[in-house]
Amino acid sequence: MNVVLSTLNSKFIHSSLALRYLKAYGQAHGQAYDIVEYTINMPVLHILSDITERNIDVLGFACYIWNIEMTLHVVDMVKAVRPDIKIILGGPEVSFTADEILNRCHAVDYVVQGEGEEAFYQLISALQNGKDGLGEEIPGVRGRHITGQLMGSTEAVEVKDLSTIPFPYVEEDMIDLEHKIIYYESSRGCPFSCQYCLSGNKNTVRFFPQERTFKELQWFIDHKVKQVKFVDRTFNCAPHHHRPLMEFMRDANTETNFHLEMEPELMTEWETNILCKTPPGRIQIEVGVQSTHKKTLDAINRYNDWPYIQKAIRPIIEAGRTHVHMDLIVGLPHENKARFGLSFNDLFSLQPHALQIGFLKLLKGSGVRRMEEYQYISDPLAPYEVLTTHVLPYKDVRFLKHFEDVFERFYNSERFRTVFGYIGSKLIKEHTDTS
Repeated sequence: MNVVLSTLNSKFIHSSLALRYLKAYGQAHGQAYDIVEYTINMPVLHILSDITERNIDVLGFACYIWNIEMTLHVVDMVKAVRPDIKIILGGPEVSFTADEILNRCHAVDYVVQGEGEEAFYQLISALQNGKDGLGEEIPGVRGRHITGQLMGSTEAVEVKDLSTIPFPYVEEDMIDLEHKIIYYESSRGCPFSCQYCLSGNKNTVRFFPQERTFKELQWFIDHKVKQVKFVDRTFNCAPHHHRPLMEFMRDANTETNFHLEMEPELMTEWETNILCKTPPGRIQIEVGVQSTHKKTLDAINRYNDWPYIQKAIRPIIEAGRTHVHMDLIVGLPHENKARFGLSFNDLFSLQPHALQIGFLKLLKGSGVRRMEEYQYISDPLAPYEVLTTHVLPYKDVRFLKHFEDVFERFYNSERFRTVFGYIGSKLIKEHTDTS
């Protein structure tokens, strides 16, 4: 049985960690899959032509907010010209709406919900044995029976023991991914339950074995990988796990850069000190603050102590050794244009190396999508970006879109950084003095 795994990446420089995990797990259990990656910028007919030129029995797609509409378009056309191919979807964009996807797109045969390594392997095993994978329920697998009835599991599953999942990269990848971002993870899950996000839906955090992680990081270093981007949702959630890894990164003899997503509330003097002293360019951190408004944070089940965050982050920025990227979200509950401006001023006053202004997306499966009291109106198609809220009319969203574009072009691009920073800081000070 010829199994091909695919996805539509948002850019050429991106690569799919998920597909490589599936392939590595399958290979460890005697199954062989091929990987073919495309991008959303490629013509659909070119993708269709490439797929149909291959000998494929089962075709799997990893689905995300940036590719779901185009993926379903591709899937419909593949099924139209190659009805013999079994089509399986997986990924966060379909894990919480399997029946909706199966009813909407009849070209889809199965949906794998949640972490797919074990579920996908079991489904392929069933198909190889002439079964449909639905008679004996496979956790995480939902599908369309020959009668048209939807059957199977309705749960999004997790892999409890991450040590059972092999390292996802092989030597050939280092050639194919030479000019692409290398994604990696040392843990899965999140201890928090922020209502705009899917990562903390089960509040479970699991770790890959630490000694194995050291060896894998050294493998990247030995292969002179330019950047290893950790996709751990909260890298610094467990000191026994992340501190030895950060010391390893600091002390390694390498030019490799390590990108970490860190929760500022969990940063102590230890984390601040190591990031102030690490070799320049060795580590960069992404810090999601999202808002400094307590009422907003309470509504989305998030806690931020802004004075504490400033104390932890400011020395790192001033030391200039670790690149600090900070995040805000437009459209959260109770935050109108003026209050968002205060959150922006709070973060901008630290002069981070990058300050990203994102716009709330009502992800399927997220808590905010069910919060009717905030009168959300969003784009009905992915990525479901907010258009209005109970306190933020569309004209203000549009204004903030323009502001984000200008800010990205001037500040985050590092063009006119000094002038922009000076003017911005002066305006914030004048506003504070007259308040």
